[in-house]
Amino acid sequence: MNREQAINELKEAMKKAQGRRDFERYQAVLLFLEGYQKKEIAQIIGHCSHSIGLIRYPTGQIVMILDNARIHHAKLIQPFLETNRGCLKLIFLPPYSPYLNLIEGWWKYKE
Repeated sequence: MNREQAINELKEAMKKAQGRRDFERYQAVLLFLEGYQKKEIAQIIGHCSHSIGLIRYPTGQIVMILDNARIHHAKLIQPFLETNRGCLKLIFLPPYSPYLNLIEGWWKYKE
């Protein structure tokens, strides 16, 4: 996936009324990334850094709470994390603890 495709996919999600409302309220956009390879997902994260606030809040620290999906630990995203170490902090939930991941209920509702 190239940069233009990733940006176009994000723009398409934002065109939908529900996607726009979700972004305005929660600063979250639901993208179905099934079928993409780790490299492509890493590119999407890198090219859409605005969607996680790295551009909007360059002087503050953003805390992302993640489950233990493989992509969240992929070596391909390590350069991105290293570059943004000062403004981005990752906290991983314990394994097998979906009850701690409050967003799971929201994603279930969205599907």
